[in-house]
Amino acid sequence: MSGYNPGRRPGRRTIICDILMIVLALAIVVLTVLVFILREQYNGVIPVIFMLGAAMNGVYAIEAFSRDERRKRNISGAIFALVFCVLLVTAAVVSGVSIWGAK
Repeated sequence: MSGYNPGRRPGRRTIICDILMIVLALAIVVLTVLVFILREQYNGVIPVIFMLGAAMNGVYAIEAFSRDERRKRNISGAIFALVFCVLLVTAAVVSGVSIWGAK
């Protein structure tokens, strides 16, 4: 693999981003299961799930921008993650207005 160095330890920012991604992924999974099982009680959590997904993509985009900027590589993956982050924020706002505005 290009760029793989088994003797090099990951930096502090990489470890923090990885832990944050794991926590966000677990929160998304737990909330999604709750919404599917108890739809009426947890219906208002759907915008929160979208926002957590947006945060997850934002963390990935920041990590990819910093990683690719250091290596002078193509940053198309980071740009795609940032665009998807904006789309998820938009979905969260639209679903929040439709769910919470209807009550």
